[in-house]
Amino acid sequence: MFGSKMTISQSFGLFLLVAIVLTAMPWRFVRAVEVGSLIKTADASAVYYVDADGTRHAFPDAQVFFSWYEDFSGVQVITDNQMAARPLGRNVVYRPGTFWIKIQSLPNVYAVGRGGEIRWIESEEAARRLSNTTQWASRVRDVPDTFFFDYTIGNSIAVDKIAEGYDGLVYDVGEDSLIVWDGQRRELSGDAWSQNR
Repeated sequence: MFGSKMTISQSFGLFLLVAIVLTAMPWRFVRAVEVGSLIKTADASAVYYVDADGTRHAFPDAQVFFSWYEDFSGVQVITDNQMAARPLGRNVVYRPGTFWIKIQSLPNVYAVGRGGEIRWIESEEAARRLSNTTQWASRVRDVPDTFFFDYTIGNSIAVDKIAEGYDGLVYDVGEDSLIVWDGQRRELSGDAWSQNR
């Protein structure tokens, strides 16, 4: 059949066989996993982010996931073997500029910055000034003690250091949203916010 010449019926038969095999496989297991993909297996609820090295990073809970994404529509289901082939890295942390965190065993509140760096907000006055509201506590999320080490601790934020901000601080000035990144204040449009992943 695979000599130097194939008949039209042999070619059609081979094409038909390949088409049947491909359509019998679930589409979601055929797609390649790319950098930036969100992945999970069919039998597990855990969702992972795939980084540039192909390492998978778990979202520890839905609150962390929703600080980065609006819904689960971009999650790709892969096989158990595909998942097992990817090394497991550190957990995903809260997106900078969305929430502040505290752990259940300490009263300290931390601002989440770039790269998972957290900075202790030293006082309620500092929190009020950073958030520009007396309702700053609504931004705070409890993180289980076991996930606290997914973050790195940076310098604390005192009232006299508010003007410096921190990488990842998002705040409003009038109708404009600004973000501090690389130590500079930059305008943050809706498109920039959605692309800042």
